[in-house]
Amino acid sequence: MPDTWLVAAFAAALLPLAACAESTPAPTATPVPVAAPAAQITIVDVWAEAATLSEASNSSTEVNSAAYMVLVNSGNLDDALVNVFAEVADKTELHLSALVDGVMKMTPVDEIHVVAGGRTELVPGGPHVMMVGLTRSLAPGNRVLMAVRFKMSGDQLVVAEVRRP
Repeated sequence: MPDTWLVAAFAAALLPLAACAESTPAPTATPVPVAAPAAQITIVDVWAEAATLSEASNSSTEVNSAAYMVLVNSGNLDDALVNVFAEVADKTELHLSALVDGVMKMTPVDEIHVVAGGRTELVPGGPHVMMVGLTRSLAPGNRVLMAVRFKMSGDQLVVAEVRRP
């Protein structure tokens, strides 16, 4: 199902571009150069933790998982991850994790920064995307479609491979 959804999402995104290419006449004046975005994020090594919905589980118990990735900013301005949509979760939250008095604590945050020319790794025990209220089990080898939003760089679609941590 995620593969079909992914193909449909990409097709829907490309259709307006194709229509524009067919109906737009060739320019008659010299084109004006447009400045490249000042922040440009590349997302690599995207994966999600395996999790199982138990048939015997009580309906008030949510099953959650987490997604991880590496965000590389090749631009000259700082940027920030501000939102993620995962097709397998009721909602997502951005979290930071820290060891406090010997206990790992997660703190929700509004954004995760990516410095200009740098990289931010979302990893177990560190910053991550919490997928809250899974709608299906995530078995190793499954894939999860995610839409990732940045403050400056806009939206990107990515596919996370499900793994065991």
